Amino acid sequence: MRDLKFARSTIDRCLFVRAFMRDGHRVVCLVLLYVDDVLFVGDCELSKEMSDAFCSYYKTTAGGDDYLGLEIAHDKLTGCVRITQTAFIKKLVSRFGLEKCAHAATPLPMGWTPFKAEVPTGGSERSYEINDVPSAVGMIGYLVSRTRPDANFAYGMMSQIAYPSVAMPDAPNAAHVSALVKILRWLSTTCNDGLTFRRAVGLSLRAAADSALGSEPATGSHGTCLARSGGFITLSGACIDSFSKCCRYAVLSTAEAEIYALLLLLRRLIYIRRILTMILGYTLPPTVIEEDNRAVVSMLQRRDLTSRSRHMRINIGFIIDAIDANEIRVVWVPSQAQVADMVAAAEDRARFMRNRLVVLGGI
Repeated sequence: MRDLKFARSTIDRCLFVRAFMRDGHRVVCLVLLYVDDVLFVGDCELSKEMSDAFCSYYKTTAGGDDYLGLEIAHDKLTGCVRITQTAFIKKLVSRFGLEKCAHAATPLPMGWTPFKAEVPTGGSERSYEINDVPSAVGMIGYLVSRTRPDANFAYGMMSQIAYPSVAMPDAPNAAHVSALVKILRWLSTTCNDGLTFRRAVGLSLRAAADSALGSEPATGSHGTCLARSGGFITLSGACIDSFSKCCRYAVLSTAEAEIYALLLLLRRLIYIRRILTMILGYTLPPTVIEEDNRAVVSMLQRRDLTSRSRHMRINIGFIIDAIDANEIRVVWVPSQAQVADMVAAAEDRARFMRNRLVVLGGI
């Protein structure tokens, strides 16, 4: 890669960048490596030249129309790039015998948790035929990390019940497996959905973070005393990163839970901003992060590092440092408009459908 004048990213060791000025414009070619799979992205002329040069060094074979199972379609007229995993979803559904299953509008019923004993609405008797729950959950996780961030909360719930635990020794029980079937039915219904990135003047990152306090089980507990945090990062109209994680410790307030969600989001955001700086050759303006907790926004504006917040001083200080460095700008939004709620809790049908369109780039 050095012979081809590529620079290796210090942030992601599998990313190589070659960039130079041509007729007053920055020309970029990116090379992504994943084990023995290589993807060239960027200026068409330069990418073709670099691809041919790369093939002269190594024996290669053409990979077809997909990359690692990602089906990539580029509409040059509208400037839209659409990424799906339709074939993988059909394979997943077929593996567990749900090819002709009934449709499902949402992955989980509103307010569903692993402690819910009854079978979720829309459950199927065929759910009890699924014996390899860990494999099904793992395949859903693969989808979530690529093209289906709208399934992130459902995956987070299922990952807790894949194996028995202290908090849920009977996992996965009949209710858990039935919920898993509903998720597979929903994936089958939406198998053609994916991420749609749209061309725009200038790039801008947007992000959102949210949390649900007291919705997660703690080790050795028979109740819910932890929080679930989630967030999204979007670029060119669609999600490029998302997470839905259980807080590692018991938080004392909703504000502390939101601070923890912001912290997790900020770690990912800084990583992405560093990569984009290397690719673009300049630093993006501060990323707007949407937060629906007024107390948190006020706390960051006041730089509240007093004794009242000493139990979360390090987390608050880290976020304030990012604000001072022009990395982020935290703004308040109403809870009804908080998109990140879909990765912190199971939403009702109307809100879930609205939020997933925003995350997938449908609007």
